[in-house]
Amino acid sequence: MSEFIKLEIEEERVCDAISKIGYSPAPALLDICDNSVTARAKNIKIVLNKKDGKTLSNKNNVLSYTIIDDGKGMSNRDIEKGLTIGSPVTYGKNSLSKYGFGLKSAGLSLGQKIIVYSKKNGVLSKAYTLDREKVKSDGFGVYKGEISDASEQLSSNLLDDYQSGTVVHITNTVPHHDSITKTKNKLEEQMGVIYFDYLKKGLNIFLDYSNKLKVIEPIDILHWGDSISSFVNDKYCGTRPIKVLNEKVKLPELPENTPPIIIKACTFPQDKMSSVSSLDTEDRKRLKGYKVGRDRKGAFIYRNGRLISWGHSLDGIVGRDYLGLRVKIEVETAHDEALHVDVSKQHFVLPESFLNTLQRLLEIPKSTHKEVFAKCKAITDNDENSPEGSKFNERNESFSEEDPDDDTGEIDPVKANARREKIVSESKVKAPENENPSEDDLPDSDVFKRIVYSSKVKGNRFWDAGLDIDHGSFSIVNKNHDFYHLIMANLGSSSWERQALEAMAYSLASAENNTLKNFNLGLDDKIKPEEELIIIKNILEKFKKVFSHQLETWALSNQDILKDD
Repeated sequence: MSEFIKLEIEEERVCDAISKIGYSPAPALLDICDNSVTARAKNIKIVLNKKDGKTLSNKNNVLSYTIIDDGKGMSNRDIEKGLTIGSPVTYGKNSLSKYGFGLKSAGLSLGQKIIVYSKKNGVLSKAYTLDREKVKSDGFGVYKGEISDASEQLSSNLLDDYQSGTVVHITNTVPHHDSITKTKNKLEEQMGVIYFDYLKKGLNIFLDYSNKLKVIEPIDILHWGDSISSFVNDKYCGTRPIKVLNEKVKLPELPENTPPIIIKACTFPQDKMSSVSSLDTEDRKRLKGYKVGRDRKGAFIYRNGRLISWGHSLDGIVGRDYLGLRVKIEVETAHDEALHVDVSKQHFVLPESFLNTLQRLLEIPKSTHKEVFAKCKAITDNDENSPEGSKFNERNESFSEEDPDDDTGEIDPVKANARREKIVSESKVKAPENENPSEDDLPDSDVFKRIVYSSKVKGNRFWDAGLDIDHGSFSIVNKNHDFYHLIMANLGSSSWERQALEAMAYSLASAENNTLKNFNLGLDDKIKPEEELIIIKNILEKFKKVFSHQLETWALSNQDILKDD
């Protein structure tokens, strides 16, 4: 008989491996939220805690992440099981959990230290800490202690309002993580879609960042209730999506009694329809809410009511040109074996037989999509009236502002923070009010304006730079500058050409602010800090003056360039 030899596991390398399954911060936080949903929570709060001296748009600006829920709670023993790799827990039918890796893999992808405490039926547990640094020396395990001793950032009263619930706190964040702006925008945009079924049934999710509390509303990715049942070219006005598919499909690879997969599809009007001046405010507001584009096309695949794949191309069936075609596919745990669902529950393989069926079912919807977009193009061709800068600002809402020297250690953080506060103070004087209010500026829009147009910029500068303490840099484009009224004003306000020039203007403002904030002349022993800042300002003013003059000269010499086309 063969001899059995039990082999050791290199615990630190296992931790490293499960932390690199493929998470970015937003999906990792969502995976931890799945545990709260599985625990039948009615309220979930995600807190993004910012490092001092950072704006919301800076990369690597997260101090810690905290997830708080009012689920069924855990005892000390339950937490120990939950922090075991491959948790020995039996999951209910159609649970969002599967392998028992989620909390560990998601948590360690966010930070080096995971702290968990819970309350079950009024009884508060101890705090349990899984620390990557300690795994190297002590092996895989957790440290059990008082909540007050686990972390100075962590309060023991977070569950005071609940009879039961759990707190997951992740700190010592990993380097090179997404900014709070990028993470919170992804969560705001996606959570309403991902947990649509649960939110409709009473789940509440809150996003807490920079003293703001955002309530996540349910979003039906198909907007099925808004959609019309058929497309008639002559009667279609381009304001609503169209239902193009509603089918149930059985997988031949699975037993006959396996529930069918539900497939629905809608095709949407072009995004540019939200700028058509002849439409009323309500129509344009609704069209903006559809967010038609590359980020919301393709297949949205739900497992047990929770989205697991966003914008799947279905192996090329929904190609890059089908920007307005959305397919919703609903599967259950019973389909896992045929789909080969992995640990993160984000990756799977669609069987060839299923893809062939989808190819056939989507032929007519794809044809309808082309007709809808052609109709919308005919409506929008002569209607480019969206507010200046709005398309750039919407498109770059999650853009992360960076200084390439941030990671080199060459920046003095104390000096940079003092300068930052001064720049923010001066920016409040520069920032223009909306000079030309339009009904296109919808009242509930909270998109940060990285590009602003104004006729009140002093002198002949092409731009002025501003700095918002939360969101970072913005650029004020001078509408009196010749480059604006000879070139930019003749480009459609939503055109890619205009947006490319706006990117240049924004980058100039960002470069100006980061140079003012972070550049060091190396003369600390010879001049005062305020004198150093004046010298840097004067250099930048000279640069701005020469740049603006050269740009104006070019515009005057080439004002007929657009006519050459």
